[in-house]
Amino acid sequence: MKKVVFGGILILAGVMLLGIVYIPTSIQCMNLNGWTTPTGKFMYAMQELGSTFPYYLSIILLIVGIIIGLIGCFENTIRKLIKNHNKD
Repeated sequence: MKKVVFGGILILAGVMLLGIVYIPTSIQCMNLNGWTTPTGKFMYAMQELGSTFPYYLSIILLIVGIIIGLIGCFENTIRKLIKNHNKD
């Protein structure tokens, strides 16, 4: 149960951080007339604001939170499968 709660907290933190990064970046995109990088308008605005690190951190938090939450949900099933595999 602790892993599920911890995973949920990580997911919530990732979503909040993603929102904090995404909203100013999208506002900055509206103010751009052109961009010079091949990554596109959104990533150019993100680089201009200096928010690439928080963006990638939020993606990592989301992925790790989902993994930890799923492990917490299916921990007993995983243990039973490993136990049955070792008996064979």
